[in-house]
Amino acid sequence: MRKKQSVKKDNGGTKRLTITCFFKCEYAPYALSMTSKTNIAALLSNRELEIIRLITLEYNNQDIAKHLDISKRTVETHRKNIFKKTKVKSVVGLVVLALKNGLVP
Repeated sequence: MRKKQSVKKDNGGTKRLTITCFFKCEYAPYALSMTSKTNIAALLSNRELEIIRLITLEYNNQDIAKHLDISKRTVETHRKNIFKKTKVKSVVGLVVLALKNGLVP
């Protein structure tokens, strides 16, 4: 977090201290569209990329969990984060984005 301070006088001559805080938003730079040339691989973790590859191979959440030896709930969380970061709204959109960005062979 960054802080910016400024002191200003109001009309009555009273000094006012203003502190503005800037927070780093985790998903702010990820405004992607399916036609974007943004390197999606740089935005996602290795595990998220692996899950995308398995989704494109038609694995469901339970199959992905077994394949990666993680819980089904963890897979659901990864998928939720992938959708947030990439701004896609469906699995079809995710697959199209993965194909356009060369994430799948």
